[in-house]
Amino acid sequence: MIWLVGNTQEKQDRINFLKLLLLYHQSNHHKKYTKADEFLQHLNVNRGRPLRKETFTSKVVGHLRDKGVLISSGRSGYKIPSSVKDLKSFVSHGNTIIIPMLKRIKDCRETILLATMNEYNILEEPEYKKLKEIIENVS
Repeated sequence: MIWLVGNTQEKQDRINFLKLLLLYHQSNHHKKYTKADEFLQHLNVNRGRPLRKETFTSKVVGHLRDKGVLISSGRSGYKIPSSVKDLKSFVSHGNTIIIPMLKRIKDCRETILLATMNEYNILEEPEYKKLKEIIENVS
Protein backbone atom coordinates (compact mmCIF):
# COMPACT_ATOMS: atom_id res chain seq x y z
CA MET A 1 0.00 0.00 0.00
CA ILE A 2 2.88 2.30 -0.75
CA TRP A 3 0.53 4.36 -2.96
CA LEU A 4 -1.10 5.65 0.23
CA VAL A 5 2.16 6.89 1.76
CA GLY A 6 2.96 10.58 1.49
CA ASN A 7 1.63 13.99 2.30
CA THR A 8 -0.01 15.21 -0.86
CA GLN A 9 -3.59 16.39 -0.52
CA GLU A 10 -4.82 13.64 -2.87
CA LYS A 11 -3.19 10.95 -0.74
CA GLN A 12 -4.67 12.44 2.41
CA ASP A 13 -8.09 12.52 0.75
CA ARG A 14 -7.77 8.84 -0.17
CA ILE A 15 -6.72 7.86 3.34
CA ASN A 16 -9.52 9.90 4.93
CA PHE A 17 -12.10 8.48 2.50
CA LEU A 18 -10.98 4.94 3.37
CA LYS A 19 -11.22 5.77 7.08
CA LEU A 20 -14.75 7.10 6.59
CA LEU A 21 -15.80 4.03 4.57
CA LEU A 22 -14.47 1.77 7.31
CA LEU A 23 -16.08 3.84 10.07
CA TYR A 24 -19.49 3.70 8.36
CA HIS A 25 -19.10 -0.02 7.74
CA GLN A 26 -18.15 -0.76 11.35
CA SER A 27 -20.80 1.47 12.88
CA ASN A 28 -23.61 -0.73 11.61
CA HIS A 29 -24.06 1.14 8.34
CA HIS A 30 -22.76 -1.80 6.28
CA LYS A 31 -26.16 -2.14 4.61
CA LYS A 32 -26.42 1.55 3.69
CA TYR A 33 -24.74 3.53 0.96
CA THR A 34 -23.40 6.96 1.84
CA LYS A 35 -23.79 9.77 -0.66
CA ALA A 36 -20.74 11.44 -2.17
CA ASP A 37 -21.93 14.78 -0.75
CA GLU A 38 -21.60 13.43 2.78
CA PHE A 39 -18.05 12.22 2.14
CA LEU A 40 -17.21 15.59 0.58
CA GLN A 41 -18.59 17.40 3.60
CA HIS A 42 -16.13 15.51 5.81
CA LEU A 43 -13.19 15.74 3.40
CA ASN A 44 -13.65 19.49 2.96
CA VAL A 45 -13.25 20.31 6.68
CA ASN A 46 -10.22 22.58 7.29
CA ARG A 47 -9.39 22.65 3.62
CA GLY A 48 -8.36 25.77 1.70
CA ARG A 49 -10.01 24.88 -1.58
CA PRO A 50 -13.01 22.52 -1.54
CA LEU A 51 -12.72 19.13 -3.20
CA ARG A 52 -15.12 18.98 -6.14
CA LYS A 53 -17.37 15.98 -6.71
CA GLU A 54 -15.75 15.18 -10.08
CA THR A 55 -12.29 15.23 -8.54
CA PHE A 56 -13.48 13.08 -5.64
CA THR A 57 -14.93 10.53 -8.06
CA SER A 58 -11.88 10.29 -10.30
CA LYS A 59 -8.88 11.07 -8.07
CA VAL A 60 -10.08 9.48 -4.85
CA VAL A 61 -12.59 6.72 -5.57
CA GLY A 62 -11.32 5.92 -9.07
CA HIS A 63 -7.69 5.81 -7.97
CA LEU A 64 -8.46 3.49 -5.06
CA ARG A 65 -10.42 1.16 -7.35
CA ASP A 66 -7.53 1.19 -9.82
CA LYS A 67 -5.34 -0.02 -6.96
CA GLY A 68 -7.70 -2.91 -6.20
CA VAL A 69 -9.79 -1.50 -3.36
CA LEU A 70 -13.35 -2.85 -3.56
CA ILE A 71 -15.77 0.03 -3.28
CA SER A 72 -19.40 -0.66 -4.04
CA SER A 73 -21.40 2.17 -5.54
CA GLY A 74 -24.69 3.07 -7.08
CA ARG A 75 -27.05 5.99 -7.29
CA SER A 76 -27.28 5.90 -3.49
CA GLY A 77 -23.58 6.48 -2.90
CA TYR A 78 -20.58 4.40 -1.80
CA LYS A 79 -19.85 1.64 0.71
CA ILE A 80 -17.63 -1.30 1.41
CA PRO A 81 -19.33 -4.29 -0.22
CA SER A 82 -20.61 -6.71 2.39
CA SER A 83 -22.63 -9.12 0.26
CA VAL A 84 -22.90 -10.66 -3.18
CA LYS A 85 -25.82 -8.28 -3.75
CA ASP A 86 -23.48 -5.29 -3.21
CA LEU A 87 -20.96 -6.71 -5.67
CA LYS A 88 -23.67 -7.41 -8.25
CA SER A 89 -25.00 -3.90 -7.79
CA PHE A 90 -21.58 -2.47 -8.63
CA VAL A 91 -21.14 -4.66 -11.70
CA SER A 92 -24.71 -3.98 -12.86
CA HIS A 93 -24.19 -0.25 -12.53
CA GLY A 94 -21.03 -0.50 -14.63
CA ASN A 95 -22.81 -2.69 -17.16
CA THR A 96 -25.49 -0.05 -17.76
CA ILE A 97 -22.77 2.50 -18.56
CA ILE A 98 -19.99 0.51 -20.25
CA ILE A 99 -21.93 -1.62 -22.75
CA PRO A 100 -23.96 1.29 -24.20
CA MET A 101 -20.80 3.42 -24.44
CA LEU A 102 -18.94 0.65 -26.30
CA LYS A 103 -21.87 0.36 -28.71
CA ARG A 104 -21.81 4.13 -29.33
CA ILE A 105 -18.08 4.04 -30.07
CA LYS A 106 -18.56 1.06 -32.39
CA ASP A 107 -21.39 2.89 -34.20
CA CYS A 108 -19.23 6.04 -34.45
CA ARG A 109 -16.40 4.01 -35.97
CA GLU A 110 -18.74 2.42 -38.51
CA THR A 111 -20.20 5.82 -39.46
CA ILE A 112 -16.73 7.28 -39.98
CA LEU A 113 -15.69 4.25 -42.06
CA LEU A 114 -18.81 4.64 -44.20
CA ALA A 115 -18.33 8.41 -44.61
CA THR A 116 -14.68 7.97 -45.63
CA MET A 117 -15.24 4.90 -47.83
CA ASN A 118 -13.18 2.83 -45.36
CA GLU A 119 -10.25 5.27 -45.57
CA TYR A 120 -10.23 6.27 -41.92
CA ASN A 121 -10.64 3.92 -38.99
CA ILE A 122 -10.55 6.06 -35.88
CA LEU A 123 -9.66 3.04 -33.73
CA GLU A 124 -6.39 2.57 -35.63
CA GLU A 125 -4.90 5.42 -33.64
CA PRO A 126 -2.24 4.01 -31.25
CA GLU A 127 -3.96 5.39 -28.14
CA TYR A 128 -7.09 3.35 -28.97
CA LYS A 129 -5.38 -0.02 -29.40
CA LYS A 130 -6.97 -1.63 -26.32
CA LEU A 131 -10.36 -0.07 -27.07
CA LYS A 132 -10.21 -1.47 -30.61
CA GLU A 133 -9.51 -4.96 -29.25
CA ILE A 134 -12.46 -4.71 -26.88
CA ILE A 135 -14.88 -3.37 -29.47
CA GLU A 136 -13.90 -6.00 -32.01
CA ASN A 137 -14.65 -8.70 -29.43
CA VAL A 138 -18.00 -7.23 -28.32
CA SER A 139 -21.08 -8.16 -30.28
